[in-house]
Parts: sequence; structure tokens; C-alpha cells
Amino acid sequence: YSDLLERRRRLLGEHHPETEQTRANLATVTARRGDANGIDSLRERVEHSRRINGGDAESTLTAEALLAEALIDADQSDEAFRLARHVQLGRERMGGPRSVPALVARHIAARALLHLDQHSDGLMELVALARATNRKLVAGYILRYHPSWIAFIAEAKKLGKPLVMRMNLNQQSSGAEWRTHKNLMSSISPIVDCGVQIGRAHV
Repeated sequence: YSDLLERRRRLLGEHHPETEQTRANLATVTARRGDANGIDSLRERVEHSRRINGGDAESTLTAEALLAEALIDADQSDEAFRLARHVQLGRERMGGPRSVPALVARHIAARALLHLDQHSDGLMELVALARATNRKLVAGYILRYHPSWIAFIAEAKKLGKPLVMRMNLNQQSSGAEWRTHKNLMSSISPIVDCGVQIGRAHV
């Protein structure tokens, strides 16, 4: 994105929408690497676009959506939810509530609710989103949100780094799959081993 940004600055100008989009993309990548400068840069792009293009301009809404996603990853979901809702309302005015951009913003808002531990509201939002788009909703279990897992990680971090945890779910394994699983378990000696059991083979 850095090289592309420089080219677009040169060819299109500093404030061209495509230049703004590339700048926001670069900031998003930086933010998702855990760099606070990336989030600061996204905030600056949002404020800049609001000043130049207005609060309801497409470039502003795009920048806000990118910032909202980065804030969720940075555990700042309260602000992310407010931004996503603003983006959703703006895009609904532009293209209607069933437009793809509006639905994407609605999904970001639902993710923010889930990260805020407002699971009921977040799940109902996802259900409503699935119904609005006539799609099936597949629910999966995410271990890292379970209270016992959160407590385990907190304790494990006290051991220092590097920390390796090995886990394999109970499942049938034979032939080539068993060799793969056996090699995986033999490849590293974990600090924590979650009682690996594969089919009828106990290790």
C-alpha cells in the first residue's frame, strides 16, 4: 500500500478519493498489526474526510467503517459500534437498508456488540441481518470467548514467553490423517497439553 499511495498521490493528487482510500487501507493494515499509530492515522483520515468531503460523503463513511473494524480488533468496541451505526445510517440513506454497503456496516455494528459482551443484542442483529439478506446463519463455538479459556490465558501469560499450548479435539483419525496428527503432536513439546485424544489412540 505504501508504494501505491505514493503513486496515487503523484498521479491523482493528495485529496483524490482513491488516494484517500489507499491511505485508509494502509492505516488499517498498520492498525491490525497492533500498531497504535495505525489507529491514530485512521482517525486523522476520518477527520480529514469530514472536513473536506462532509460527514455523509462516501469517502468519509468508508474511512469510518475501516476505523470501526480496527477499533474492534483493538478492543475499543464502544466507539466502533457508534461509528458503525453512523456508517449504516448514512449508507441506508444512500442506497437503502438492503444495499450491500449498508449491510456490511450493519455486520460491523453486530461484531462490535459481540465484543462489548452484549451477546444477545449482537446475535439478534446477526439473525436480523441474515433474514434481511435471505441467508442462512451458521453459529460456531469460539473457544477464546469462554470464561474458563479467558482465565486460562490470563494465568498462562504469567509464565513468560515463549508460550506454546497444544490442543487437538477428539476426532476420528486413521491412516494418513493419523500420521499427520502424530507428527504434529511430536513436533513441539508444549508447556500446556490439553489431554490430547485422537479417536481411540491416547497420547
